[in-house]
Amino acid sequence: IRWVAAVPLPDIRASVDEIHHAKTLGACGILVLGTVGDMLLGDRRLDPLYAAAELNGIPICVHVGWSYPAISSLYDNIYESIVTPFVLPLFMGFTSVVCSGVLDRFPRLNVGFFEAGVEWVPYWLDRLDRFYRQPPGGSKKTDLPANNPVEYVRAGRIYFSCELDEKRIGQTAEVIGDECIVYASDLPHAHRVFDAIKLFRARTDVAEATKDKILGKNGERFFGA
Repeated sequence: IRWVAAVPLPDIRASVDEIHHAKTLGACGILVLGTVGDMLLGDRRLDPLYAAAELNGIPICVHVGWSYPAISSLYDNIYESIVTPFVLPLFMGFTSVVCSGVLDRFPRLNVGFFEAGVEWVPYWLDRLDRFYRQPPGGSKKTDLPANNPVEYVRAGRIYFSCELDEKRIGQTAEVIGDECIVYASDLPHAHRVFDAIKLFRARTDVAEATKDKILGKNGERFFGA
């Protein structure tokens, strides 16, 4: 079992200190949520966090969570809340990271997006790609990322975790490639499918080589195992 460390954002200085401390204890990554309250992950105020992670050679793991109060406060039941405000900040975080130049400013930094599944990625990438190639009216060149967001994924620096019982893992891997999908689990989670790895191994709709990458090789590369 490998572990990642949560940092005390929005206290950026304390978070940087914790990154250095966690590295000495054996952490293989740093956990943040999709926003820092109403601060997007591409905000320049977070650059010291990314610099510390890059210096220590550990990735940033963006996790789902109720991090954006303006959305979370709209819901009063757990079912709707875990479907919408729990995951939307992660999508916001992904967009912000690829569009704000984080990966350009920190060329040795890897970032993963965890616990939202992987089936959303083709849709989100397609939307980012579409409006990159045909920017909406009124857009300025400075509004666009340095590269098409699709290229950041192809460069092998962005990873996504999947739930092993997702129905379209194979199809998703065909669209975005099978080098950027990992299986990683928070333990213990009550909603996990029992014996998920065994069931995943038995599936016939995912190539055997892709299974090996998802269950091991990709995670080893992302976490530096």
